[in-house]
Amino acid sequence: MKFPKKTFLETKWLSYFTLAIIILVILSVWLSGTDSHRSLFQNSIVSTSILAGAFFIFISSGLYFGLKLKDNIGHILHRERVKKYSDNVSLPDVSGFDPPAVGDGIGGVIASIIL
Repeated sequence: MKFPKKTFLETKWLSYFTLAIIILVILSVWLSGTDSHRSLFQNSIVSTSILAGAFFIFISSGLYFGLKLKDNIGHILHRERVKKYSDNVSLPDVSGFDPPAVGDGIGGVIASIIL
């Protein structure tokens, strides 16, 4: 059985396209908002909604079609740097921490969501 070939998107070009789309959406919403007398808050809500929809479509299509990202930006953090930093950091002692006793009320619901 032959598996379909995966499509790779280059990370560098994807980041450039993302920045261009964000700038284009914000400018188009702002320019269209000056003619219809929308406030800055309404313009920001419209542009955020458009960007959220575009992000949802990108993620959904990426999951459906099996798109993969090709890492060609370079090494931002090397494993050696992360390992050196994690060796030098000391964690606080939390052995004496006792969580508060919470009953069956609303406090129990909130504590169960947080924990």
